[in-house]
Amino acid sequence: MTSLCLLALLALFTGQFVLARTTPEPLRSILRVQAVYWFLAYVLRPVILVLVSPAPVVNDSLADDRLAYGGYDAHLPAVLMPVIVGHAVYLLLVLLVGPRLPHLRSLQASPALVLVLFAILLGARLAWMSGVHSAVVASLLTLAPVVVALMLFPAHPPRRLALLVALLVLTEVSWSVIFASKTPILSLFVCLVLVAASRGWRPRRGHLVVGVVALPGLVLGFSVLQSVKHDSTVTSDLQVVDQRYPTLVRPLLPLARRFDLLAAVTDSTYAQGRWISAGEVARRAATSLVPRAVADDKTHSAGERWAIEVRSLSRNSVPGVSLAEGPVAEGNAVAGLSGVVAECAFLAVVTLACAAALARGGTFVFALACCLVLQPAIQERGVLGIADVTGKGLQIALVVAAASLLFGGVHRVRNRCASAEAHRPHAGTPARLGIAGDR
Repeated sequence: MTSLCLLALLALFTGQFVLARTTPEPLRSILRVQAVYWFLAYVLRPVILVLVSPAPVVNDSLADDRLAYGGYDAHLPAVLMPVIVGHAVYLLLVLLVGPRLPHLRSLQASPALVLVLFAILLGARLAWMSGVHSAVVASLLTLAPVVVALMLFPAHPPRRLALLVALLVLTEVSWSVIFASKTPILSLFVCLVLVAASRGWRPRRGHLVVGVVALPGLVLGFSVLQSVKHDSTVTSDLQVVDQRYPTLVRPLLPLARRFDLLAAVTDSTYAQGRWISAGEVARRAATSLVPRAVADDKTHSAGERWAIEVRSLSRNSVPGVSLAEGPVAEGNAVAGLSGVVAECAFLAVVTLACAAALARGGTFVFALACCLVLQPAIQERGVLGIADVTGKGLQIALVVAAASLLFGGVHRVRNRCASAEAHRPHAGTPARLGIAGDR
């Protein structure tokens, strides 16, 4: 039964990757990034568990004592079935509506605007490194996806684009190491995928060969970033734990541990009917939209609440970190399969809205969409997690929109003086950020 479930999930995610070609950019690339992300979470991880059957030990977040007791093969079908239902609903909805979305129009941002936003982001990061961990500084740190998008989306000459990519790789890798988080690197990677697709880049045979050759290096780099998050004691313990796995599997362990939505779905099977109601989900989501600098700064995030309120129902030890819950797990914990269907339908609506905002949206909605797409919100968060990110994204969108009013004047004048032909909407027509989309 587990093999059938894994084959069904493999077919779903492969179908999403392939059928995404029927949708316009940027939705096409968003769907493909999601398909790869969910493959790692819901196919790679359970395959390792079934093939290796690791016994639960301390510091091994991959082995799950709740599934190991009685055998992984016996318990995984009950965990994977809600995933199959939810993602089938999601895929159906995005493929029904997605082909009707507008095509991506190229963007032009004022250099002054980009420099000001980059300076604000740099100041926030320096303040955080200096020990200033206020709510305002924490919110400004989420400006990074917008800055990355504004630097890369405009149509730069190849040499300038290469320099910008090199600069951003250097800064985001450095910040990932300092901040002990892989999110900046993942955000930059997703942005590079969207930028390449917006320029009509299509992989050729030579590119695929280079990708296959570079894959071991990427996996190794991911492993290095994963080790940065832990102190030397935990890192040495993980090295001992990893020795229990076959040699061929060990390079994949950091990936399987990072993409841990399967653990959240396992949480939900024990929490079903014992967590919160749909009304409480709506209340918490509405509260999350209030800026945390205005509300209680000590309020737990959705990921922290999941660890405290849901995982604690099936495990004695609760991790002191924010966990990714995902729409399937959150919906299953609230209302079973009906909750899974509702949450995955909500995710489809959010994904379609973000794709439309990136394609034709003005400054405010473009910045908000960047926060949701380039951070893993629409890949690994449910309603409550998306509401958390949206609350922070609204603040960032206001900052970007306000800055565009001050530093986009020259572009606005030129745009208004342009001919009517230049304003005619069609694919490939530049839309200046802070000007064309806001009129």
